[in-house]
Amino acid sequence: MLHFAWGNQWAVRDGDWKLIGRKGKPGGTLHRLSDTKPEGTNHAKARLGIVSRLTAMHEAWVTEATP
Repeated sequence: MLHFAWGNQWAVRDGDWKLIGRKGKPGGTLHRLSDTKPEGTNHAKARLGIVSRLTAMHEAWVTEATP
């Protein structure tokens, strides 16, 4: 698992999946990194379970990393 945060955006990667989100906005864009063009397709609507799982992972990381 890998987390990124910059400005008001964040991303979490787990295996072949990367979710990119914005602070205060639900959802985001979900990309499968094993695709030919990894960020060419947003899989978020078709893979709501993965979006939920990665969002929960990100929120847990924020809680753990915030002093």
